[in-house]
Amino acid sequence: MGFQQPAGSVSGLCVIRQWKYRGGILLRMGDIPKITQEKSREILERSQVDAWAACAAIWSRVYVLSGSCWERRPVFRELISRSYSVAIQRATGSSTFLPDASLVKDMEGFDVEDDGSAAWNYMIDVMEMISAAIGGKDVDTCLKTAIRVYLEVSFNLRARDFALEQGSPISYADAKARMASDPVWIRSVNFVNSLLYSAVHQRSQEADCGVGRLCCIATLRDSFCRSRQPARWGSD
Repeated sequence: MGFQQPAGSVSGLCVIRQWKYRGGILLRMGDIPKITQEKSREILERSQVDAWAACAAIWSRVYVLSGSCWERRPVFRELISRSYSVAIQRATGSSTFLPDASLVKDMEGFDVEDDGSAAWNYMIDVMEMISAAIGGKDVDTCLKTAIRVYLEVSFNLRARDFALEQGSPISYADAKARMASDPVWIRSVNFVNSLLYSAVHQRSQEADCGVGRLCCIATLRDSFCRSRQPARWGSD
């Protein structure tokens, strides 16, 4: 149960299979790539440190949201724990980081049937996000991947909720119209907005107090504090 694609709307809504896994279907909206481009550019204009901090904040959020799936799969829990640790090393600028193609290959070989849960979707998405970092992709690619995938999964899971509530498939247009005032979607949007806010706030602190590098914990703290404020974009 999910989106019902209207006839002749292929250009507006493209259904694709994600990350080589069964059941990993998502919808790519035309506005999400634009939002991704704008937000990643704004963050990167601050510094690469801010960009890596934003990546780490998104990875951490999705990693936690996927937790229940990892608990049911101990073998894959060890794999994602190791992979996440390597990705964080990359984000913190560790001199010991080296791209790990074998680890990326192990994640690409992950094949567990979709159980229909939100945690399963987050599990697949966190692997896509951190694979870019582990594989040695540049910070621009890693940041864009993290923002895009996070917004896509947030939109798709919420649209699925709408379909289940009404007991029938929902069109993309109807789902998007409901998102405009949906508090769950607004929190997702504001989480991404807060990543830029965190970078600006940290720059002010550095100027006044000599505070060092922006850290993931500070980003997550600011994200939580701003999560209930109205969204500035994503509702049109």
